[in-house]
Amino acid sequence: MASHNPETDHRIDAMDGVTLIINDHRIIEGLFDDYEAAGDAQARLGYAAKISEELSLHATAEEHALYPAVRRTLPDGENHEAHSLDEHQEARRFLEQLEATPVDDDAFDRDMRDLIDRMRHHHAEEERDLLHPLRDALDHEGCQRLGRQIRRAKREAPVRPTVDSGAGAATRDELAERARALGIEGRSEMDAEELSEAIERGKDG
Repeated sequence: MASHNPETDHRIDAMDGVTLIINDHRIIEGLFDDYEAAGDAQARLGYAAKISEELSLHATAEEHALYPAVRRTLPDGENHEAHSLDEHQEARRFLEQLEATPVDDDAFDRDMRDLIDRMRHHHAEEERDLLHPLRDALDHEGCQRLGRQIRRAKREAPVRPTVDSGAGAATRDELAERARALGIEGRSEMDAEELSEAIERGKDG
């Protein structure tokens, strides 16, 4: 686990949601560069483990907070969300396969580099088609609220990605159905985190 720098942590805490996701992309891509420059198998294994951890946290944050905002805000948002979720699931499959492959097997490095190429493409596409349009569409408070939701999702995210876990919890559609059954109003405008909290309040009531 990376050590915490109070100055860096404070800067990240002040980031809006779009900036925070782009910052994650640059951190992960830096790890990609480190992996590609590593001189031996054990070094590559160490960087692969860090990449797996960062991708897991990042993917969960996007699935719980970013993609619901995309779906609600952008034209064709549902299709953008579905496409991004498919790419996340594909990345999880790669990571699960890598976990079962010895680092000294040629397949490990080949598959890792394939994953890196795919994720670089995913990041570039996401920034062009989702993040910059979302920043234009949201007001200042909307971007700041998204940042708070992303940070909360990352704090609660599972570290190890799995193929079947998705966002690591019930999907937003499943939560929306539970909210509908409880008669919770405004559920169509809520992301997964907000739905979960509203459901808990509804149960208590």
